[in-house]
Amino acid sequence: MKTKGAVGIMVALGLVLFLGTSATAELAKKGTYKGSFGWNSTGKVFDLEEGHQIFVGEFTGGFTNADGKGFMHSTSWVCPGVNDTMNNITQYGRGYCVVTDLDGDKAYLSWKGGNETKPGEANGTFQWTGGTGKYKGITGDNTYKGMTVLPMAQGFSMCEGAWQLP
Repeated sequence: MKTKGAVGIMVALGLVLFLGTSATAELAKKGTYKGSFGWNSTGKVFDLEEGHQIFVGEFTGGFTNADGKGFMHSTSWVCPGVNDTMNNITQYGRGYCVVTDLDGDKAYLSWKGGNETKPGEANGTFQWTGGTGKYKGITGDNTYKGMTVLPMAQGFSMCEGAWQLP
């Protein structure tokens, strides 16, 4: 009986140590990255005139770092925004994102896009603007290139860029 209790305590201690080390992993002060953001949109589409629509809502999904680990890998992104289209071609898009990692720390970004040339294109830039926990004070310039599965319900964006912490 005492052996079972000792084994249980050792397993519990091992789990605490494992989970504790993953939650306190140190983040470098700067770097570059590439990865993919797969998203789904919810919101409202307004028909303004023939072929002209505006979407107001949010894009939510997950980000996977191309290395399969590292900066922002396995994070959740919630991105409220607006997208103005003519004949399914984005003329203007703008919004923000709240990025949450597995530890609950958050990074914030501001994005904008537009002037696409093909239906379903989703290209633009974004900047890290701040955060909490390990991302406090994060900055950096980035780009995204993606495709929207029309009519704007789902899509993906390949993201890359740089980040820096104070």
